[in-house]
Amino acid sequence: MRTTFSSFVVCFVAATLHVFATGCASAVPASEPGEGGDASQAPSSVDSGAGPIEDPNSRSRVALPSAPVDAGPPRPDVSAMLAHAEKEIESLCTLTRSCCRAAGQPTFDMTKCESAYRSYGMQGDLADVDESVLRGGKVAFDRARSDSCHVRIRALACVRIEAATYSSVANQCASTFHGTLRPVGVCRSSLECQAGFFCEHTDPTLLPANQAGTAPYAGRCMPVKPVAAPCDRDEECSYRGHGRTCDPVAHRCKAKLALGEACRFGGECTTGLCTGVCAERIDELVTLDDCASFL
Repeated sequence: MRTTFSSFVVCFVAATLHVFATGCASAVPASEPGEGGDASQAPSSVDSGAGPIEDPNSRSRVALPSAPVDAGPPRPDVSAMLAHAEKEIESLCTLTRSCCRAAGQPTFDMTKCESAYRSYGMQGDLADVDESVLRGGKVAFDRARSDSCHVRIRALACVRIEAATYSSVANQCASTFHGTLRPVGVCRSSLECQAGFFCEHTDPTLLPANQAGTAPYAGRCMPVKPVAAPCDRDEECSYRGHGRTCDPVAHRCKAKLALGEACRFGGECTTGLCTGVCAERIDELVTLDDCASFL
């Protein structure tokens, strides 16, 4: 099966640049970090926020008791986290350049490529990575996974890539960052919540005063929703939106898609790979027409 660039890269680049992701929403590791429960991705921390929120069941206002202040784990090295994102983008473009040269295009503009992948990364794993959230100290960073992510991206082949191989690399990169907040912890982003939870935004007054300005609003970490549950966003249905998605018409969490079904990104497929449809392999990662975007 020969894939097209528009079915394989991100849609934010004029629908022509689609390497390593499909669709404009969330993206994807083969297995869902939030649903399998990789214990290595879910360290605990106690949040110190308090305030009134909406009870998700009754929708009535309730008061939550103040949580004791806990110093928690050491603050992460934000500069190292940002450096990881830059190196991941560089690795993606190094691979793309190699594939373009192999396809017969020696000229390649790295700046154009890096602009295309910026804020998205490998199958959307950087889409929710925001510096202000990282500086809040609720996101853990795995240096070993980071190093492996970069190495494995560069080692990918340009042709005949099996779904298991490709999705394994995507999952490695996505698990470099993970949240530390326990259930009902005050959050600004789902990235801050432990695997298996999402940030349900409720009341902006919940943002602790000493973190005011780092994000526009706050919420509480709540369990991801099961199939058929009401939803408005993909991240309500799977951890960081990597897996089950929210049907935009029915507004219900839907099950993973089968082989051959139309898809937006790999995580929503049972195969872990999306090339416009859920697929078992990629025959051609980048074509000459695709490479023309980087002249």
